[in-house]
Amino acid sequence: MEPFSEDGERSVRAYGIYPNASFFNHDCLPNACRFDYVDASDAGDFNTNIIVRVIHDGPQRREICLGYFPVNLNYSERQRRLKENYMLRLLEGSLQG
Repeated sequence: MEPFSEDGERSVRAYGIYPNASFFNHDCLPNACRFDYVDASDAGDFNTNIIVRVIHDGPQRREICLGYFPVNLNYSERQRRLKENYMLRLLEGSLQG
């Protein structure tokens, strides 16, 4: 697995299955972020943990959502990635920027 594709874009670093983390929905303005230790692990450590942290306060019982990709992508790129990677589409009235 090469860390970068031919055009210099970041590509797959690792594969993993995280059943509980799969319940987090996407939001273009997420209220939480995910940290992994794939790049930080010492050789042979194989730390596959992920940590999800809320990044700002919100009302109680509000759904905790992650961004499935960088938040600085434009609307059309977010739409394309959601469709290709997750078979989703941005809802009418969602963030357009």
